[in-house]
Amino acid sequence: GVELEIASLEGELGVRFADGDTPRFTHRKRLFDLFQHAAGQRDYGDLEAAMAQQGCTFERYRTMYEAANDPVLVGSNPLFGPSPANPSGFEYPATRSFAKRHGHVAGDPAPAPYLGQHSEEVLADRLGLSSGAIAKLVDAGTVALSDKD
Repeated sequence: GVELEIASLEGELGVRFADGDTPRFTHRKRLFDLFQHAAGQRDYGDLEAAMAQQGCTFERYRTMYEAANDPVLVGSNPLFGPSPANPSGFEYPATRSFAKRHGHVAGDPAPAPYLGQHSEEVLADRLGLSSGAIAKLVDAGTVALSDKD
């Protein structure tokens, strides 16, 4: 294992990594190098089995594409739903609300809004601007209205 190397590093730096996140964060580069070297000496399958046996939380690095197409992480995960009809026309994993309310069934994810779809609503209802003030912002090109049509 790496126990001796960790103890040696603690002695060199005058810290105890078991004391909390601060020493581990401060010296993360040195720890990363130590763990990277140790992991690099092992076959990934063996390392994976040993870490799972010890109850470690770990995962190999994945690209965003790999993660989005993982059947366990996304495909069968109840936090994700079918891709709604997004303005872009692209299909991609869409999240449901992570909050669960008693007696409320989380529906499928809603599509993303069109660019500018809520501009007038936000400016009028939230910021209290008049229709004339909104028109001036639109005419000046400061605010865009929906590009849906």
